[in-house]
Order: sequence, then C-alpha cells, then structure tokens
Amino acid sequence: MNNDKDDKQIRDNLPQPIGTDALGARRYLGCSESTFKDLRRRGYLSELRKNWFLFSDLNLDVKRLRLDEDEHLRQVRGELK
Repeated sequence: MNNDKDDKQIRDNLPQPIGTDALGARRYLGCSESTFKDLRRRGYLSELRKNWFLFSDLNLDVKRLRLDEDEHLRQVRGELK
C-alpha cells in the first residue's frame, strides 16, 4: 500500500515533457494524418528541429490557425453582403 503512494509521489514530481515527435504532435492536436501533413506543408506548424515539436509552439500554432480562419470567414461574409 505504501509503495503505491510512493509511486504516485514520484510520478507527480517528474518533469512534464515539453515536446514530442510528429506522431505525438498529431495526437496532441487531435487531427488526422492528412490534415497534419497539410498543416505542416502550409507552414502552420513550427518545428523546433526536424520532426520535433514543442507543446507551447503547437498551442500558438493552433491560435494562429484559428485567427486566420476567423479572418477568412469575415472576408467571405463581407463579400456575400
């Protein structure tokens, strides 16, 4: 019983990962492989180095993508008026 408590304390004190490979990044973003490849090709995803992504950068990339999408929708709505 005491070992379970010790194991949990050790796990809680481990440093959290700051980055991941492409597969982990795709899972983190929750997108399909084709969408992930498309986002990479279009330059929306910031790689720290080849095939390595920081979680903080992925969060910023998603924000930028959402802003671009919102801007595009505003432009489309303006053209329809």
